[in-house]
This record gives sequence, C-alpha cells and structure tokens, in this order.
Amino acid sequence: MNNKIYSFIFLLTISLMFALESNFSIESKYGKGNEVDYRTGLISDSTYNYNEHILDAHFMLDKFYFYSQFEYSQPPVLGDPLIGLNNFYLEYSTDKVNIKIGDIYTLYGRGLSINIFQDQVIDYDNRLRGLEAKY
Repeated sequence: MNNKIYSFIFLLTISLMFALESNFSIESKYGKGNEVDYRTGLISDSTYNYNEHILDAHFMLDKFYFYSQFEYSQPPVLGDPLIGLNNFYLEYSTDKVNIKIGDIYTLYGRGLSINIFQDQVIDYDNRLRGLEAKY
C-alpha cells in the first residue's frame, strides 16, 4: 500500500514539475574599503563594508503567478539590514479578471495618479501590502 502512495506522490510531483514554469535570479553585492567624503572628495578614515544578496523567484502555473524576493543584507549597501523574505505576491489572471494579493506594485494614470515601485539601487520602496482586483 505504501508503495502505491509513494508512486502517486512521485508522479504528482513530476507532473507539477513539468507543468510549472519557474525562473530564478540572484544579485550579489560585496564591498570593503574606505568611505569617500562627498563634500571634500577625500577618502575618510571610516570603513565602508557591505554584503547584500537578493534572490528573485518566479513561478507560473496556468493562470496563477507567484513572485517572491528573498534578501540577505548584513550589512546592506543602504537602509536597514534584512535576512528573509523581502516581498511577495500571488496573482490570478484571466481575460476579464486580475486579482493580486501581497505586495502591490502598480501604475495608474501613466504614473501621474499612482506610481508604486521599488528601486534597489537607492533602497526606495513605497509598496502597499494588500489586495488589488481588476475586472
């Protein structure tokens, strides 16, 4: 009986692997040195170290799309240190309906009314966590 269950789980896993589209990307930043004083242009005595890694994982299955971003920044280039899940969302999309739950990044009115985005270079993030539904 156990062999039949294990066989079923194995076949289900293999079927999902072939049906699931996935994409992974990683961005790594590491630096060690001295800071530059931007007012004078001279190298200061204080040290400047950063170690930051950002892993993006995307999964798509039929009408569902899942996005997640994991971050390890100890210490980061800018901002607060973070180890763990940085942002995520799950989206369901058909011809007439689009539902997104999680961290919402969106653009309305060509960015003049609402422009929600993330910029890793300057550590800027004005996301909203919630639910977005379009019909």
